[in-house]
Amino acid sequence: MHKDYRFYSVEDFIYDTEFRKYILDNDVEQTHFWNTLSKENSELKSRMDEASSILRSLNGLYLEYEKEGRKKAIPSYLELVPKLEKKSKTNTKRTLAIISIAASLLLLITVIFFLVTSKDAVEYYTDKNQSEEIMLPDGSIVYLGENSHLKIAPEWNENHRHVSLEGTAYFMVRPIKSDNDHKVKFTVSTKGPNVEVLGTQFNVYSSDSLTNIILDEGSVKLIPQGQQGAESLLIPGQMAIFNPKTKTIEVSNNPNQYKETYKRPETIEFNHITLRKAIDKMETVFGVKFLLKDPEINGLDIDKLSVPSDNPETFIKTIEILFNEQIEITKDSVSNTIVINPKK
Repeated sequence: MHKDYRFYSVEDFIYDTEFRKYILDNDVEQTHFWNTLSKENSELKSRMDEASSILRSLNGLYLEYEKEGRKKAIPSYLELVPKLEKKSKTNTKRTLAIISIAASLLLLITVIFFLVTSKDAVEYYTDKNQSEEIMLPDGSIVYLGENSHLKIAPEWNENHRHVSLEGTAYFMVRPIKSDNDHKVKFTVSTKGPNVEVLGTQFNVYSSDSLTNIILDEGSVKLIPQGQQGAESLLIPGQMAIFNPKTKTIEVSNNPNQYKETYKRPETIEFNHITLRKAIDKMETVFGVKFLLKDPEINGLDIDKLSVPSDNPETFIKTIEILFNEQIEITKDSVSNTIVINPKK
């Protein structure tokens, strides 16, 4: 790098390819360079921090827009613009540069949104020795195993949650209710039966020769395709094995006998995520209800965090330590809700 960053303005940093790569792609190879540079003087560090904050805000908006659609993203974008204007009201050039970047990103994600919400389904693929964590539009989480294919139905909406799977995946389904207060079912189509749930955690392995479903929490209904009335119910700890030749389902109490499973992750990872998004994820994983009473603390950044997947208390204690000067956490014993307030 031969640029003289000492004289860079906030907008210069925002436009700089290397700085954007460092901030948005977590380019660890450049960490030492940027850390050393930021220590040169407090004014330079302030400009870098402001540029970083703006880039993360815009990138967070981009990701939110891509996943959750125009309905939520446009208001978020409109809320962001006056904040940027307020922050930069003493510098018209900077304001225009930032708004220009925001507008460019909005144009880009509008194109992506059109592609995502067109007639084609959203699909995810993994190769050998590759896995992927996927956050679905409703906040449900899918851990997709190797050599697998997950497809989100093009008609997916708040009252119709439907995906199809070939391969292996672990599902953490977020329970949601429709406008008339009825629970909305979540359906997984496989090579064998359809799996219907309202909110639960389970593993699915689906191939041409075998389909099995292992239930960890909650309950699931298995419906052989074209055989309404032949449903099977599972309880936690059981596995259903579907025979494609006989079209029958066998229920086993020994799920460990099969290796073709993607087990519940031992840890839950949070990388470059806001506190609000992290809370949404924890509510899905643990079924614990959180309440953030001030929207300003929603945007607190978690750079990197890993917590056990079987202990929500670890997550709660960790964020309490991370943001000890900004938040305080209490528990409402009546509603069993974890309440997070700004520290007074």
